[in-house]
Amino acid sequence: MKLNHINLTVDDVPAARQFLQRHFDLCPVGEGHKNFGILLDESGFVLTLIGVGRDNTVSYPKTFHIGFIQPSDAHVDAIHQRLK
Repeated sequence: MKLNHINLTVDDVPAARQFLQRHFDLCPVGEGHKNFGILLDESGFVLTLIGVGRDNTVSYPKTFHIGFIQPSDAHVDAIHQRLK
């Protein structure tokens, strides 16, 4: 079995989509919408983003995270520097 889809609930779908495109080279599918977005990586992994709506906020535990495999430690370090 291969994991190929994860959904993240976010406060701001367009901002999350832009962040993931810019820093992790994910490619959008379609135009994207205010409350829903689809992103793909080069291996076909699908990341969907769903907005919670204006009357709610997302609250993840502090240890929650997602990871993207990188080709080298140097690549990880470069991304880390950009994010800082």
